[in-house]
Amino acid sequence: MERHSRPRVRPGVISRLGAGPTGAGLPGAVLAGAIVLLGTSTAWASDRWTPRDFPASVWADQRCSATLIGDRVLLTAAHCFKSDMTARIRFGQAVYDGVCDTAVKFTRGRVKADVALCLLRAPVPLNRFERISLAPDAVRVRQCLLLTGFGRRNRVKAGALIIGDSVVVSVDNGEVETSGGLLTTSGDSGGAGYRVADGRRVIVGINVRVARETNTSYAALLSASADFITSWLAAKTKAETRTDDRVWICGLNGPAARCQP
Repeated sequence: MERHSRPRVRPGVISRLGAGPTGAGLPGAVLAGAIVLLGTSTAWASDRWTPRDFPASVWADQRCSATLIGDRVLLTAAHCFKSDMTARIRFGQAVYDGVCDTAVKFTRGRVKADVALCLLRAPVPLNRFERISLAPDAVRVRQCLLLTGFGRRNRVKAGALIIGDSVVVSVDNGEVETSGGLLTTSGDSGGAGYRVADGRRVIVGINVRVARETNTSYAALLSASADFITSWLAAKTKAETRTDDRVWICGLNGPAARCQP
């Protein structure tokens, strides 16, 4: 297990952003206005981006956060689902739905493998989708992760996208523990955790739970569910016989022109 002492981080500054332009192809939650937790160092990723730079982040079923990683593929947390395995998102003025599958190794109450993939019935008309990484060394202690989610916070209703940095203090058995900076909350489950390098971002984990007594957030490493993700993609790709219905995921088999660089 790789572990590091908890970082001392000055509180971030919360700034409210105005509503985005209508008809811009952004999800309704962002159009309604959002906030961003600014990092306390110029090296922090949230100093570079605002919530409007994450149009592929969506609020699923008014329950959990999720991210579009392909025009028909939604990435979220497995524990967001009980008996209903259908996810619904609103993008622009349209509603998209699809059936979700949870990682085979997922056990309710545990962080590891708390990953779900949903295949939407129709493609979402977005220019670029978020990229994932299944590399086993994608996350290291002392790195910053950029966390995203639509959770409820003081004076902020759930449904507004929030981004912020947090420092990795532990990586162990498919779980990532972060502390300092942004603390996840209810509704952030399923949101993406990004590794940022050279001005580029890639999803490496999924928000799962929080321990408020220790100001610690926990995320599931995508690399620990690599077998599930790759086999899911292979099965869905084989099932779609029409070329225009081909299933793809950015970072695996997605077209470069449709994915974040």
